[in-house]
Amino acid sequence: MYKSIEERLIDAEDTLTNAVNDHEILMALSEFGYDKNKVIRGLELYKKARDLTRFQRNEHFQKCHSTQELYDLWESAAKIYKRTLAVARVAFKNNTGVQLELLLLGRRKRSLSGWLEQATIFYKRILENELYLSIMAEFGYNKPKLDAEKKSVSQVYEAHHRSVHERREVQTATLRRNEKLDELDNWMSDFRNIARIALEKKGEQLEKLGIYQL
Repeated sequence: MYKSIEERLIDAEDTLTNAVNDHEILMALSEFGYDKNKVIRGLELYKKARDLTRFQRNEHFQKCHSTQELYDLWESAAKIYKRTLAVARVAFKNNTGVQLELLLLGRRKRSLSGWLEQATIFYKRILENELYLSIMAEFGYNKPKLDAEKKSVSQVYEAHHRSVHERREVQTATLRRNEKLDELDNWMSDFRNIARIALEKKGEQLEKLGIYQL
């Protein structure tokens, strides 16, 4: 039967805690190499798996937060850029060379990386050219306003990098958690099999450990 990570951790904690606190169970297990110290090592392994699971969960939360932040910033910047782009198309409608230089023609790319490239080039080339700035100023777009809009694009770029970093952190945390959970599962499998042997005539104690005869 499939069990969630949380269920596996709870089962391991309950089993090992009950074992380490029951002298009679420990006596029986000790005959097969599972004395109190070894069971405590099992509990320590459980705690490491638990802590890594909590850490991974927190990293996943941070990733979700950074992803949402990214798309919120992108949505806001895209609306601003779309409006400014429309104005620039009017301002430079008679100059094909400028239209090509500022990437005014055609649709905007749908991918984030493609959109960032187009928007970054657009603002950079306008802001570096005094003639373009003077023409845009005639339509209500002075340098401070365009600088502020360029900053909104830069914020999207920075948020994108944070999101990529968080995704990698989650991948690393998930790998470490899974490795430790596999180690715990293997340890618990051996423990339960030994417990069934050590306590085969003591069903009540097996049930106390949450273990049942196969």
